[in-house]
Amino acid sequence: MEKNRNFAELIANYPLLAHALNLQKLLIVLRATQPHRYSVASSPLVNSGVAKLCVGVEDLQVSYHQGLCSGFLKRAEVGHTIWIRSRASQDSFHLPSDPTVPVIMVAAGTGISVFLGFLELRRAQGIKTEDPGGQAPFRLFYGTCHHDMANLKVLLQMYVDEGVVVREVAFSEGDGSRRFAQQLLTRDGLKIWSDLRNNGRVYACGSSARVGAGVRSSLMRIAEQLGGVTDSADRLVTRLSQHL
Repeated sequence: MEKNRNFAELIANYPLLAHALNLQKLLIVLRATQPHRYSVASSPLVNSGVAKLCVGVEDLQVSYHQGLCSGFLKRAEVGHTIWIRSRASQDSFHLPSDPTVPVIMVAAGTGISVFLGFLELRRAQGIKTEDPGGQAPFRLFYGTCHHDMANLKVLLQMYVDEGVVVREVAFSEGDGSRRFAQQLLTRDGLKIWSDLRNNGRVYACGSSARVGAGVRSSLMRIAEQLGGVTDSADRLVTRLSQHL
């Protein structure tokens, strides 16, 4: 089944299936494509007439495929009119109105999209992170592959140079070794625990099964090992999980 990356390939490789399925049966077994809620990489408060998107196109090795929307966007040319439907994100996934609240952002791959909007907003507001003399820590932990970083490196470095954010990146190498952004939380546990004690907000965006669960596990470990919190560690992380 590994080589059958989509339903069309499955039918092509197993022709008998095509004879066993009619349109009604086909519609029953096919799942609707899930929308990507967090692809917008800009802030409407900076420019309400512009929406920037962060989209990844994966090159699969079995045969060349592109995502339904990501491939279409890659092929689109300047001047191409594209109709979209937008939907507001959940209420909890917004920056705190108080700039003195510490913010911890954890992302993998194109999960960084929403945080690019956060960075754009903070830059427009002139709010600096704590290290260059700003009001509160504003940290971004990002997991990616080397080749994925090329288009984002200059943009993220600009935000770092201007004192908007402190950025830490976990690279997954081409040799198959995997490193995850949530591992950096454990490495910087003392800073993270200090932020949490000061009512910091934690946001995670990416695969819920991988990033969300990994961040939750890292926060539990930090609370127990560095904060000495045992009985209430789960309650603490549950309170923070509204942003995961």
